Formats: sequence, C-alpha cells, structure tokens
Amino acid sequence: MDMRKLQRANGKFECRATEVEVEAKKLKAKASTVGEVLEVSKLKQVELESAMEQLTSKNKDLTTVVYLCKFEANALMKWKIALIGLEVAIKKKAELKAKVEELTTEVATLRQQVDGTVHEYIAHFHETTEYDGLKMY
Repeated sequence: MDMRKLQRANGKFECRATEVEVEAKKLKAKASTVGEVLEVSKLKQVELESAMEQLTSKNKDLTTVVYLCKFEANALMKWKIALIGLEVAIKKKAELKAKVEELTTEVATLRQQVDGTVHEYIAHFHETTEYDGLKMY
C-alpha cells in the first residue's frame, strides 16, 4: 500500500510539476512579452520626447513670429493714427484755404469799394468843410 500511495503521490507530484512547468512557461512568455512591451514603450517615449522637443522649438519660433507680427501691427496702427491726423490736417488746410480765398475775394471787393470812396472823397475834397479849414494856412 505504501507503494500505491507513493505511486499516486508521485503521479500527483508529476502532474503538479507539469502544471508548474506549464505555468512557468506561461510566466516566462508573459515576462518576455512585458519586456518587449517595455522596450517598445521606451522607444515610443524617446520618439515622443523628440517630437515634444521639435514642437517646443516650433512653438518658440511661432512665438517669435507672433511677437514680430504684434510689433508690426502696432507700427501699422501708429502709421494709421498718423495718417488719420494727416488727413484731418489736410482737410483743415483745404477748409482754411477756401476761407482764405473767400476772405481774399471779400478784401478785394472791400478794397475796390474803399478805392472808389477815396477817389470820390478826393474828387470832392474841395467841397468839404475840411478844405475850407485849410484856407487859413
């Protein structure tokens, strides 16, 4: 009976040993797969870090471009403000020029009237009381 027990125990042990060997092979395969996945993950991380560095560099370049665009936009805005001021000045100048022409015409008219009045006064000066007052000198 001891032999049968030993044979049964040996059979169970062999069965269990086979199961353990199969489990060990599965674990080795799993570990190998995990190792491969870990290697792939490390490679992917390196790729992602490289891509991130490239994107960071592009971001810096774009930031510089945006800054330059803002600078140019500010310069253009200053020019626009200056041009608006210039347009207002040109309009004011045109208004003043029209006013000067109007006043020049009015002065010419008034000068003609004064000249006519002065000539008439001179022509009739001897008929005035002031002329009579000059006789005593």
